[in-house]
Amino acid sequence: MLSNFFSFDELNDFYSLIVQYARNVIAVGYIRSPKAYVESLFQQNLKMGKVNSFDLEKRFPCYQDLFEKFDVIFGKENVQYWNFNPSTFANNCVVEDFYHRLGIDCFSETIVRVNEGLSLEVISLLYAYSKYRQEIGLDYTEQPKFPLLFNFPDKYQSKEKLRFSSRLILPLLEKNYRQIEWMENRMGVSLAEDILKDDCHAVHSEVDLLKFAPKTTKWLAEKLGPNYIKQWHRDMSPQEIG
Repeated sequence: MLSNFFSFDELNDFYSLIVQYARNVIAVGYIRSPKAYVESLFQQNLKMGKVNSFDLEKRFPCYQDLFEKFDVIFGKENVQYWNFNPSTFANNCVVEDFYHRLGIDCFSETIVRVNEGLSLEVISLLYAYSKYRQEIGLDYTEQPKFPLLFNFPDKYQSKEKLRFSSRLILPLLEKNYRQIEWMENRMGVSLAEDILKDDCHAVHSEVDLLKFAPKTTKWLAEKLGPNYIKQWHRDMSPQEIG
């Protein structure tokens, strides 16, 4: 939040406040690779009701714009950036990794995992809801009050997670290569990732994100009640679902 929502002046005011109470202040943070960041932020924004368009460029991490202000305000020697790669973390846990890096005793049994990735089916339903609810007079900026979608039965879900195809990601990488290059030089670590992995199963366009299996929409209609069951049919449009 400090990187995304604080302007340079606001971050500087924050730093001026906290240095009054500490002899030494360091800033640390985990950096996601670009594609993983876009996929994660798109999903998180959906959960919070902040998505009403399929605009991935708005969610691309402009690393230098976001993080250079920390180097200037805190001093480069007091800022550490770490590659967000769960496969290298103890128990794949970022909390344990954070504790270990800072030399803090960690009691892993007390860690509660939250913010797990949603299945592609749930994300698609959330997106349809977010995209079309304005048409029925709901404010898309309010967090969705739709707990049903977060209790979607496993038997109706595939193991597919949200993945954006190389066709969507490559133009963003090319347009923002200087931002990526700055972060890689600053960290001394490559942010390259396999953008072709599972490309055939990835989302290639907004149309792909608005496709639904009949069993998915039927389950939703049954949960919403008799009126929705009467309206259900196998080929429901995204507008009807939303």
